[in-house]
Amino acid sequence: MADYLQLTTEENLYLCILDGVWGSKTNKIAHWQPGDRLIVYVERALAALFTVMGEPYDDSSPIWPGDLYPYRVPIRLDKIIHPADRYSLKHRDARELLAEHHTAAYGVVLVLDARPLDEAPARLLLHHLDQSPAWAGFDANQMLQALQAQRMVEQAALAEEILQARPDVHEPETSPHTQMQFYLAQLGRALHFQVWIPKGDRWRDYLGTPLRQLSLPELPALPFNDHAVRIIRNIDVIWLDSGHPAQLFEVEHTTSIYSGLLRMSDLSALIPSLNIGMYICADSERKNKVMAEVNRPTFARRPVPLARRCRFISFEKLVEFMGAQRNYLSHFNTSILEELSESLDNPADDL
Repeated sequence: MADYLQLTTEENLYLCILDGVWGSKTNKIAHWQPGDRLIVYVERALAALFTVMGEPYDDSSPIWPGDLYPYRVPIRLDKIIHPADRYSLKHRDARELLAEHHTAAYGVVLVLDARPLDEAPARLLLHHLDQSPAWAGFDANQMLQALQAQRMVEQAALAEEILQARPDVHEPETSPHTQMQFYLAQLGRALHFQVWIPKGDRWRDYLGTPLRQLSLPELPALPFNDHAVRIIRNIDVIWLDSGHPAQLFEVEHTTSIYSGLLRMSDLSALIPSLNIGMYICADSERKNKVMAEVNRPTFARRPVPLARRCRFISFEKLVEFMGAQRNYLSHFNTSILEELSESLDNPADDL
């Protein structure tokens, strides 16, 4: 029986578990035998232990994204560790023992060449796997779906960031969208908030004032993951209090209402504890459309329905307020948002 150290991604790990198979681009695994063990790590941390259950074989049916890995061997999962409990191969004892027995290039020797581990490093890694708690309640299907959903959110946010970075030269500088961003930013600054406007919008101006003059040049460091920060970075207007988001505004003029609601919903899902104001701004004629969208099952069937977290501000009401109170904005506080906004919760949908 031999022990092998192998590397994979979190997604491919779950797929290996679901299909009961390990794959390779090359035939380096031809010498693996039933009873051999695979010590698998993800991002430099010990993640799982498998036992080889049969002879290697060739198969070109797709399992993993990104590559075919046609050289395969059947495996059985013996143990999987939650990412928070995984032992890092960067720790001194593992790093030094692996380098002592397999040189500093042990990643090439052990992973790319699929050579067996020497007894001493194998015993150490197996010990750390044994000492790490097993992942309680692990469900490969559920985790794979969550991971794929998270990746879709990330890709959508990245795509939108790219699109927003391209100036829309066909949009007039005094469009309602720009006007609303200007008023919301002006009101936020008058109430002593810092203001963020996406970089792709700052080239526009309203009545001769560039939006960039109202926005922070860079978003402050936020205690959220990368996916959440990408979403936040693309929200139309954000008020920040001491560097932390306090109020979020999505302005919907010609764009799909659904896209703004989806950003709000994704952000709530990624940061369930987030407790800040969320507003959709659109002309009053679109309020019924906003209400219909926000009460769709995908937003309504949440622990806290999005309609109870997000309120509606009409363009007309904001324009009227800013016109009448322009010289007195500093006399108000954030309670003015309650007066300017309307609920999107549909009581008819309540049990």
